[in-house]
Order: sequence, then structure tokens, then C-alpha cells
Amino acid sequence: MASRFRKWGLIAVAVAGILVAVLVGVVLAVFYFGALPLREGTMLGGGRVVAVTEGWGPVTIGSYLIALDEGDFALVDAGMDPDAGAIRSALKDRGAEPRDVRYIFITHAHGDHIGGIQSFPDAEVYAVEADARAIRESSLLTPRGLADGDVVSAAGTDVEVFALPGHTPGSAAYLACGVLFLGDSAAAAYDGSISANRLFSKDSGSTRESLAALAHRLKGRANEVQQIAFGHQGPVDGLGPLLEWAAARGPR
Repeated sequence: MASRFRKWGLIAVAVAGILVAVLVGVVLAVFYFGALPLREGTMLGGGRVVAVTEGWGPVTIGSYLIALDEGDFALVDAGMDPDAGAIRSALKDRGAEPRDVRYIFITHAHGDHIGGIQSFPDAEVYAVEADARAIRESSLLTPRGLADGDVVSAAGTDVEVFALPGHTPGSAAYLACGVLFLGDSAAAAYDGSISANRLFSKDSGSTRESLAALAHRLKGRANEVQQIAFGHQGPVDGLGPLLEWAAARGPR
């Protein structure tokens, strides 16, 4: 009898291992094969914004360095690396140092987007309040809370805030320099289409509602959006892909 239970126990462990492997494989396939690749050094916003990447296995993690006036910089997200090696390298290539990063805008409070914040102690850090609070409660960092519709003047460059609750309670989109930064609320596919991101989301239904509301809000401002940028995929041109996704979803 004991040997029979042991046999079934081993089978159960094996089946569980296979299921976990399949799940991991599906997730990696979505990130690696189905996604529009994000390339290091991709220029956006008429050359004022550059994508900075780091790898986590086959997953690319993106941050965006924005050139401001008088040699200052802003960041949208700060990657996973606590030493921010890739961002420091991108700054060095531009004759700048970590102290020149004066603003950091966080799209959401997941570790692969906030890990490098501590490498920029001179920066003012911003996040939508729900995620700003989560960061304050879990670390020594003290980001400033933002609300939907806020506009932050970053050394003369306006950064407009859109709350996108869903992926996390305080997920945000930012519009600056003609680039709409969506973080992980949406993902881009190889064909240039986009979709609401369900992976690792707190509430994927709310994510879809938030993106649909954002498309509705920006529909009359399409000329202000040159590109849409994402947390793990390459950019798409214009606001069209977001509007097309919202139209295919049907009336709100």
C-alpha cells in the first residue's frame, strides 16, 4: 500500500512539474516570440527619447531616457537592476551622469520597473498615488503621488498623467515629447497591433476598461502622439493602434 501511494505521489509531482513547465513556456513564448522586439537605443519623440534595455532571460525590460533642457534628463521607469547599469551606460554615452537624472516617472510598482530608482538619489520620483503608496510602504523610497490629469513640468517639458488602474491599482500612462508611455498596461505584437496586457495583472478587466477610456480621451488628440511605448515591447507609430484596439473591442 505504501509503495502504491509513493508511486501516485511521484506521478502527481511529475504532472505538476510538466504543468509548471508548460505555463512558463507559454509566458516566455508570448514575451519572446509574439512580441514586437524592443531594441536598445531606439529613438522616439523626435530624438528626445531613447529606449534603454536590460534582459531577464528572454524578457526585455525597457526604461526610457528623456533629454530635457540644460543637460538634465528624466526617466520613465528605472528597470530591475539596482545599480541601473544600462541606464548609467546610456547616460555616459550622452556625456551625462546619474546626478543629471532629475525626474523619474514610474508606470507601475513592479520590481522590474522600480529596481534602479535608488541609483538616482537626486531625482524626484513620481507615481500615481496608489502605487506611490505601495512603494513607500515597501521600501525607503518616497515617491510623490500623482492623480489622473496632473501635468508635471520637468525642467520645462510637460509630462501629462493618465491613471490606468488594472495592471496594478496605480498603473499610469504618461504623455511627453509626443510619446505615450503605457508601461505594462498594454503590449505590442509583431504586426504592430496592441492589446491589453493580462500577464501578471491585478485586474485585467479593469486594464481593458482603463485603456478603452484612454483611447476615448485621446481620440481628438491623435496629432499629439507620435509613438506609443511599452514596458517590454518595441514602440508602435501614432495613436492608431490604440484606437483600433478600442474600436475592435466595441462600444463602451
